[in-house]
Amino acid sequence: MRYGGWQGPALVLVTGLGMAGLWYARWISHAQAGGGWEMPPETVGIAAVEVRPWRSTSTLLAELAPIAAIEVRTEVPGRLSAVGFESGETVGKGAVLARLDASVEEAELRAVEAELRALTLKRDRVAEVMGASTTRMELDEATAAVDAAQARADALRATIRQKTLVAPFSGRTGVRTLHPGQVVEAGTLLTTLVSNSSAIYADFWVPQTLVPQVPERSTLTVRLGDQTSPGVVEVVEPSADASRRAVKVRARIDPAPPGWLPEMSAQVEVSTGDEAARVVVPGTAIVWSPAGPLVYRVKAGEAGETAAAAPVEILSNRGDEVVLTSGIEPGARIVTEGAFKLHEGSAVRAAAPEGSGG
Repeated sequence: MRYGGWQGPALVLVTGLGMAGLWYARWISHAQAGGGWEMPPETVGIAAVEVRPWRSTSTLLAELAPIAAIEVRTEVPGRLSAVGFESGETVGKGAVLARLDASVEEAELRAVEAELRALTLKRDRVAEVMGASTTRMELDEATAAVDAAQARADALRATIRQKTLVAPFSGRTGVRTLHPGQVVEAGTLLTTLVSNSSAIYADFWVPQTLVPQVPERSTLTVRLGDQTSPGVVEVVEPSADASRRAVKVRARIDPAPPGWLPEMSAQVEVSTGDEAARVVVPGTAIVWSPAGPLVYRVKAGEAGETAAAAPVEILSNRGDEVVLTSGIEPGARIVTEGAFKLHEGSAVRAAAPEGSGG
């Protein structure tokens, strides 16, 4: 007999379902005869809980800030005649970053300087013959003319200086936003300049109740991702912010770890108490249930080891470690890895030689 269209696959499906049903019937018959099938033990990490010295801390949000940073902007309008850097380039203090066309001001300055020389000679001659053929008033007028010309020359020199943008400190430039030939207004952004110091600041707000814990010159821990670095408190603001009920604090990190850049968000750990012995477990040992956090205690039995849920209370956490105040005692064996796949009474076996749970 030949089958076409959907009839062939349908026959295969019916045959498969029949075989599955036969296997299930045999399994039920075997279970009813007393040979019930059991789930194999779950392979998990197991460790003994330890007590360790622990200092309670409060984690505060911080923002990294450069030692020095500015936006390089034009001071006067004009046409950009030259740009002396590339994006991301390291420049030294005093390096010329850009020049605006100053040919008109330079020509005016030469004319004013020539006028100033002539007026100076005239004033000197008036002074030489004063009393004979000139009066004090004429000398005063000649002196005033010299002073006015000198002021115009100084003003032109200042404008020419404003048209030359120089780096006030050594650092690294940001993205260049202008190019030669562009006509710009006063205040146009050319680039940013960030100091190339190895240090960096961490600015953060400390609740007023914790301010005594962060005196100046004290050391604290700054965390960014998986990296930590010590920081030294440099400045504690002398007054609190009324809306925040907090005080701004600045810590210096020197040297800053690679990859820590200004404006990044970090965390600062501030001590909130004295050091004490605490039960510390890995964060992977904690399972969150509707009733709250728990860990699985490993119990030994005749048929092997099983997991028993033990509700716990958490005091604090730091990185991958969690401090418990109740629910588990030192020395107890708990599941430290793979706890998420367990339930009350699950059979377990150690994945590797047992270690410390701290």
